[in-house]
Amino acid sequence: MTCLPSFDIESLPPELDILDSDELSELPPTYAAEAETHDSLPSPSDSRRSALTSGNSTKKRTLEDAGFMFGRLPPSRDHIRRRLDRELKVIKNGHQPRRSVVGEVVRSACERSVNLDAETLPASSCGYQARIPSEIDVPGDGKLADYLAAGYRHEKWDGITPTPYQDAQNRVFMVLAGKLDDRDSRPPGLPSFDESCAEVATAILDAGEKAQFSPEELSHRRGNHGLGLHGIFHGNGTKKPCNLKMGRHAELLKELCGDWHVKRMASFASSCFKLWAPRVFQEYHDKLSELQEHDVTLKMPFVKSVYPCVGFNFGPRVCTVPHRDHYNVPYGWCSIQSFGEFDHREGGHLVIHDLKLVIDFPAGSVILIPSATLTHSNTPVQEGETRVSMTQFCSGGLFRYVDNRFQTQDGLRETDKEAWKEIMTKKATRWREGLELLSTMEELQTEANVVISG
Repeated sequence: MTCLPSFDIESLPPELDILDSDELSELPPTYAAEAETHDSLPSPSDSRRSALTSGNSTKKRTLEDAGFMFGRLPPSRDHIRRRLDRELKVIKNGHQPRRSVVGEVVRSACERSVNLDAETLPASSCGYQARIPSEIDVPGDGKLADYLAAGYRHEKWDGITPTPYQDAQNRVFMVLAGKLDDRDSRPPGLPSFDESCAEVATAILDAGEKAQFSPEELSHRRGNHGLGLHGIFHGNGTKKPCNLKMGRHAELLKELCGDWHVKRMASFASSCFKLWAPRVFQEYHDKLSELQEHDVTLKMPFVKSVYPCVGFNFGPRVCTVPHRDHYNVPYGWCSIQSFGEFDHREGGHLVIHDLKLVIDFPAGSVILIPSATLTHSNTPVQEGETRVSMTQFCSGGLFRYVDNRFQTQDGLRETDKEAWKEIMTKKATRWREGLELLSTMEELQTEANVVISG
């Protein structure tokens, strides 16, 4: 392994002092075990570790993400500045996938069309969330064979090939986005995408064991497994947007969201969202930026993901029951990513009940769905297998709060009746206007062709 130059903490550019660890989250760690086997890798002394731990916590966390505490150091001050510039652009503007990547992904997509008009999905009259779902019976034991016997169609998916679903109006309303295949292209020292997926599975499983969920916590409307939510939420009776409080699990969830591999997955899912629904993504970015500027106490779970909230399903054999997340933005997408060791051909499928569709869902792959308006669930994995999952989402109440000038609807009516009337008038068109933000394959392909001709 190449010997990296020594690194002086005092040579850090001053901008790093104001950043949390997330702002440098893509600087890859080198595992301690690897460092121990390579004497050429510099490692901080015990006294240096103590100084960092007792000193400025922001600088300490920044250095940890930069690799200092892992035994691997940034190669130069210029390298850090370039990395910092890239990170700050993502924070300011959201993900901007390279045009060459957009072209390559869209051109390789395997399109699907379904006989469904997304406008008929169960959005609420306000357009900020969906109608409360009714229960759906699961056929038999809820296994693949049971669904096929009930007339569901099996979508055999390799977990890599991008597969967008178009409705009757040619809107891309759901995407099997896939995962990164970097076996032959990743930089030296960077864990492969599959290796990161395995690390995430371990992190979530370990966190689930530490949580020691009570019987009451293991029974909820999504299934019978441990569930943890972290981030910004507004709805279900809250007076204004808040940072979710998970009681005794709060620190565990914060630690999980700080895991480098978890952050990598969150960032990847967000970039998939940007690629396939750029206008919807931009609305998320713009409204949530306004919200955070208004209330600086609100903390996103990941700096490099547009989603304001993350959910962890801890397993060890996660199998959600049919449900809709009706508080979420109805035309927006929830990202779903499964992890673990299971045969995706036999179990762990994603079931979309409105489409009577059972989809192979390999570990590590990302699927984007309008979780507020599509009823979804999983098939069980086999005995001896493990499956956990991670979702990212946005409650529609956050958008309503921003549109109501950072107050409730009743508050807006009291402070500005004309503005309130305007908001109430828009109720009739908000759902349709949200759907118009979705892209068509023709639009995405046109952008891809621009890349080719350029």
